[in-house]
Amino acid sequence: MTSGVYTISAPNGEQYVGSSKNVERRFSQHKTQLSTGIHPNPKLRSWAQEFGVDKLAFDLVLACDEADLWINEQKVIDNRRPSANQRNIVGTKGGEDCIKTAFRCPPGLYSQIVTQALANRMSINSYIVSILQEAADNDFVPKARLSEGALSEVQRIVRKALSEES
Repeated sequence: MTSGVYTISAPNGEQYVGSSKNVERRFSQHKTQLSTGIHPNPKLRSWAQEFGVDKLAFDLVLACDEADLWINEQKVIDNRRPSANQRNIVGTKGGEDCIKTAFRCPPGLYSQIVTQALANRMSINSYIVSILQEAADNDFVPKARLSEGALSEVQRIVRKALSEES
C-alpha cells in the first residue's frame, strides 16, 4: 500500500493529478470506473473512450506520508497545471465552492478545523473565514489553535479558490 500523489496521462500529453493513501487501490478504482463509463470526471471518461483505458498511463509521482498528501498534491497541481482536473484546487470538485467542500486534507488538519470550529461555536465555513480575516490583519495572532503551517496552508488554498471564483 503506497500513499502518494499520482498522475493519469493520456497519449496526447494531457494529465490528471490526484492523491490517495492507497494509490494502488485508487488506480484500480479509476480503471474500473473508466472501463464501465461511470467515472465522475468527464475529461477522463473522454480519454477512455477516445484512447482506451489500457492506453492511459497511471504513474506514482511522489510517495509521501498520508499527512502530507493534500499539500503535495497541490504542489504537483500548481507545477503541472493538469487539464483534466476540474478545478486546480485540492479538495474542490467542478463548480463547488472551496469553503462548502469539506477540504480533502489530511485527517489531522481537518479534525483540527472541526474541533476548533466547534470549540468556538462556529460553523466550519465561518471558522475558515475567520482564519482568513485574522490573516488579513497586520497582527497575525490567530485565535485558531491550528499549527502555523496548517493555518497558512488553509489560507492559501481558500484564497486561491475564492479568487478563481471571482
